[in-house]
Amino acid sequence: MKSTQEKLEEIKRNGYNLEFGDVFNDSMEIYKKVIWITGFAFFILMAAFLVLYFAIMAFFFTTDNFINTMTEISLMEGSVTFMAYTMLITIVLSVAISPMYAGVLQVCHNAKNNKEFDLSTIFIHYKTGSVKEIIISSLLIALTASLIADGLTLIGVPFLGSIFSYVIQFLTLFTIPFIIFGNLKAIPAIQASLTLISKNFLVIFGLMFVAVIIAFLGIIAICIGILFTLPIIYTTQYAIYNTAVGVKEHDELDDIGRTDYY
Repeated sequence: MKSTQEKLEEIKRNGYNLEFGDVFNDSMEIYKKVIWITGFAFFILMAAFLVLYFAIMAFFFTTDNFINTMTEISLMEGSVTFMAYTMLITIVLSVAISPMYAGVLQVCHNAKNNKEFDLSTIFIHYKTGSVKEIIISSLLIALTASLIADGLTLIGVPFLGSIFSYVIQFLTLFTIPFIIFGNLKAIPAIQASLTLISKNFLVIFGLMFVAVIIAFLGIIAICIGILFTLPIIYTTQYAIYNTAVGVKEHDELDDIGRTDYY
């Protein structure tokens, strides 16, 4: 099988084929295998996110109780200080959970290839050699998106800021797959993601748009259902990457604890 760099060079020269129906069906097959483990993982993530969010806000605002903290936060909303706090919290949380996000993609890969996986697989990339690059890439992406969004908010166009933030997230969608499956470092992985999307923008956008719509249908099921529909976004992301680039078999579990992985 061609290396990731060789495949990228081929994609730059000739593009690549991506059939909407085939990729979507592949994504659904993976989704059926991972729904319960990933759904439970997202439940854990949501609980941890809420605890961390309110703990950090309470630390910064140093108020005596929850109601006072929420009141103080609401009064500051829209101020530069509030946006700075929000940006910091967003970046910290994005970086903290990014290896878990990588773990969800690892579960998708294992499920696709009939390899063993369980709940612990979700957290495996906190211990692999790729964790540094995952964190660096997440930091760069979150910082860029936050700076642009907050900058546009300050000049009075917050809606445009939100759009730019989503665009950045979309264009960097395959950064972590390129790190954990393609063995690329942070910045080359970001560049590779841009290349992959630019060569088949409409199909990838269509696939991810449908995945997001399906995911948010879970809100109908008393909101909690979204935890079990949200994984369709990640199975679709993996299916696109696997079809376009392919995954050269390399068991990162063998590299746990190594520092010379790159």
